[in-house]
Amino acid sequence: LADRFLNTISTRYALRADRRVMADEIVTLFTKDGDNPNNLFDMQCMWYETEFGRSCLRSKLYGKALKKLTAVDKHFTDIVEDQFDFHTYCLRKNTIRAYLAMLRCEDTVYKHKFFVRAAESIVEAYLALFDNPASAEVVEADPELEGLSEAEKKKVLKKRKKAAQKAEEAAKEAEASKGKGKDGSKKAKPHKEDEDPDGELLAKTETPLEEATKYVRRLQQHAGGRLQTQLLAIRLFTRKNKFLLVLQAAKKAAQLAPKGEPKLHLALVQFLRRLAEARDAFPPTVAEVVKLELASSAEWGLPSLAVSPAEYNQQYIATYATASVSHAMAGAAGLLALSG
Repeated sequence: LADRFLNTISTRYALRADRRVMADEIVTLFTKDGDNPNNLFDMQCMWYETEFGRSCLRSKLYGKALKKLTAVDKHFTDIVEDQFDFHTYCLRKNTIRAYLAMLRCEDTVYKHKFFVRAAESIVEAYLALFDNPASAEVVEADPELEGLSEAEKKKVLKKRKKAAQKAEEAAKEAEASKGKGKDGSKKAKPHKEDEDPDGELLAKTETPLEEATKYVRRLQQHAGGRLQTQLLAIRLFTRKNKFLLVLQAAKKAAQLAPKGEPKLHLALVQFLRRLAEARDAFPPTVAEVVKLELASSAEWGLPSLAVSPAEYNQQYIATYATASVSHAMAGAAGLLALSG
């Protein structure tokens, strides 16, 4: 793959097929320092980090997924902070048109597709961790060790350890030689070692919903016109029992979604089920507002929500079950959610 474009496309599709080892081997053909794990991060290669994170998300490797996806968030934080340097520079150099373009960019930087995709996937990961905290302990299976006896596994791991030590020593020597001046006295600073390379600490957070809320809030502020943003808000605030915020997101989602949207239906079934379970747990004033809003759901473009979750799901199945496979699956998923 001597062509950079083909290299990129091959890497992308390898990741979409969840062949992450192959993708790493392909993408490092064009990186500066070979298989240095920090290389792509330093290059702010956001498409790769997003695709890798989503691949890990599909494989339920939430630690690795969060590690890659939050790297995208760090890149955007750096971009925002770096903009401060340009205020005085643009005025000093009198580049007013470039300065105005930069100011407009500041207002829309979090609308960029790279940030939106990464943030949506981060929220998905945190919701999955909340629903199943034990999944934080899931470790990726090593394909090289599959089918080997314990003795053979020990040999392979021992070889790897030796190879890693040699590579580390070689890297240190290379860094030292690069940083020497003509007199040989000056040394380069070693690269800061990552204390959590696989994102295990990120996955073991005790407050996954609070972490997800940060990203949902930012998405609502900058990408509120996306249906996926409102669906994530419904799912998140349902789990937090913030029912007024769920209704707010549901109203916006109803305006954005086509009639009978399967994902919206499933999110609303889960909301109605949670509402029925927690009806006595919130103040009477909130209960009254929720009741009034549910009764007026037809005005939003939705079927009446002032019914039981089971009845709402049955109405959906009767109306949309034959519309498409996705609609039929949404109805079945609704039945499964209600039975659980």
